[in-house]
Amino acid sequence: MARLVALGMHKSIAKDKSMVDVKNEYEPDSVSPPWGTILDTLADKGIAIHELARAMDVEDVTGLLSGEVPIDEVWAARLERSLNIPASFWLNRQKRYDENEKESYSRVAWLIGEIDSEPCKAVMEKILEYLRLDREQPIMLMIDSHGGYVENGLCLAEFIQTCGVPVDTYAVGMIYSAAVPVFLAGKRKFAYASASFMVHPASGGNATGTPLHILESYAIHVKNMTCRYHNFVLRNSNIPGEMMERAMHEELYFDAKQALKWRVCDEILGEE
Repeated sequence: MARLVALGMHKSIAKDKSMVDVKNEYEPDSVSPPWGTILDTLADKGIAIHELARAMDVEDVTGLLSGEVPIDEVWAARLERSLNIPASFWLNRQKRYDENEKESYSRVAWLIGEIDSEPCKAVMEKILEYLRLDREQPIMLMIDSHGGYVENGLCLAEFIQTCGVPVDTYAVGMIYSAAVPVFLAGKRKFAYASASFMVHPASGGNATGTPLHILESYAIHVKNMTCRYHNFVLRNSNIPGEMMERAMHEELYFDAKQALKWRVCDEILGEE
């Protein structure tokens, strides 16, 4: 292991009277590495690493400052004595960091049921929460949806593709209608063997009593949304154009094996 370079001026910790006035200026819920906070404190105080080791009455602190040695009650007490920052701060910092590390390996969001504004908002908020913690670790988005509003589905799909963190999508049931572009937006796309898919033209609501000029405007909107929906599917899969042309007028169902063939998914899970 490469040796850590001593930081700052070589002053004696015992003679540094300013240590008495040290306050905890770090956010208590921070998830930054605790050893990074120690190094920042040393740099701010102009304390060398070997001086910290001497003040803590240990021969070497490189394991502590590299993260190889976690902060337990003994280390926290030594840090409190040496840096005048409460032991509880160091223990809480280590706990929060450990919890974040654990969570970063179980970053899961769910989209179940209808594609609507509230479910999509919940998924976006979850993705943003995970993004704040780690931009590199992939997020697993589990989807089982019969579809819903194509506007919401396309917006969520575009958000996933541009959010700045990898999102892998998993088909755990139905991937129908507006759920298809959301699934296709995944960086990696997995489908369980029993998953099923369906694309179809967008549709409107109940038109009873609606004035003709509004109906005409809405018909144009539905046609445009259908084109956007189908173009997104074509750009993000290898579904043959003639099949998508058919889906402009009727429902097109296919299973996980066909999805793999058309590059709708990258891998089938649970296949015998």
